[in-house]
Amino acid sequence: MKQHASILTSFRLSIHELTFIGVTSAALGLAFWGWTAIDVLLAPVLESFGFRFLFAGFWLIPGIFAPFIIRKPGVALLSSLIAAFVEGMLSKWGLLSIFWGLSQGLGSELIFVLFRYRYWRTGILYLASLSAALASYALSYYHAECYLLSTRYNLLQVGILLASSLIFSAYLTQTLIQKLGPTGLLKPFAIADSDL
Repeated sequence: MKQHASILTSFRLSIHELTFIGVTSAALGLAFWGWTAIDVLLAPVLESFGFRFLFAGFWLIPGIFAPFIIRKPGVALLSSLIAAFVEGMLSKWGLLSIFWGLSQGLGSELIFVLFRYRYWRTGILYLASLSAALASYALSYYHAECYLLSTRYNLLQVGILLASSLIFSAYLTQTLIQKLGPTGLLKPFAIADSDL
């Protein structure tokens, strides 16, 4: 019983961790607002070549950035929802963006749950990003009525989104964390006790 209580206590988020999640997620939501403006301009060109999701991996960062630093349950979901809410309030998407935040956060969280929040190797970061991409496309599949399009088209889009998630989400997050490490900003968090 004491061991169970100890585990629950270790999983509880501190004020410092909640502040970090709030600030970084809100900043990402603000960045998404700017990225949305660029995406609107690029979308017609990308769609004409069948590469609609080429740069969509960027939107998956909240579900892996803070979680990989803090390493506690619920962080992926919370981060994704905050970023989606901020973006939605600033962009044309409104509260609709919350659904994508929810799906992407749950996609990432699923991988962390499967590894019981104990294994945090680089491969887990990439798996979480891929899982978030699949969850995100599942929502787009119905919302954007992709089911009306050919299987070949959908497979192409999934492949592009997965590749984008590896580059613009996982690799970018890994690089950012590695750059932040030497600054000492990550010392208060669980990642400080390990190497990425």
